[in-house]
Amino acid sequence: MPTDAELMKRILQRDGPDETLAAMERLVHRGFEAARTSGASLSPFIGESLQRPPLPQDDNDDAWEIHVAQLSEQLAGRKEYADADLGPQLLAVKSAARGSLDGHLLALAATRGVLLDLNGAPLRIRHGFRQGLSPNELFAWAGNGRSSMGEVALETVREGYRLREIARPKGFSVLARAMRSDHPGVVFGRAAAIGETDPLTDLDSALFVGVPPKTA
Repeated sequence: MPTDAELMKRILQRDGPDETLAAMERLVHRGFEAARTSGASLSPFIGESLQRPPLPQDDNDDAWEIHVAQLSEQLAGRKEYADADLGPQLLAVKSAARGSLDGHLLALAATRGVLLDLNGAPLRIRHGFRQGLSPNELFAWAGNGRSSMGEVALETVREGYRLREIARPKGFSVLARAMRSDHPGVVFGRAAAIGETDPLTDLDSALFVGVPPKTA
């Protein structure tokens, strides 16, 4: 399938620059329409129609938990998907296309509740992205984001090692030992020195050399 640039080049050669610019303009509007349909488009006043309960005036943990729960429940119960305010984002979240109710939509429209600041102390986030964050809220949010990204990276590495361990040959034939070893030449050299051969009864070894595995 040709790329957009290749298509524009064909239109330019066939119809000239004016039609090419018009085609590019249509393509831009088509992209905006697809973004709106998929939930990627945001109202600049997202959350305007949300009935927000009053923010807790102190740092009482129970009060903040109740406040966030009330906001989450209100968002979860909305079904006005054609609404220009929250409709596209609600549809994206509830259809599992992108984002989450508590971590994504709530942060955009209202607040994330309580996060840990740079010193590890709880910080009550009184604003959402729509209103704009205070410096301390922004630092806490960024720190938590970087910490979460680090955890994802570590988990990815751990999963890679786990899958690698699962995939390693388990047998003790020459080829199986060589495939497990970081220095397969040592394995082959030792086997040659003592006259050891591989009977190719191990499934991984047989597949490695292209011999059909034996079936019972």
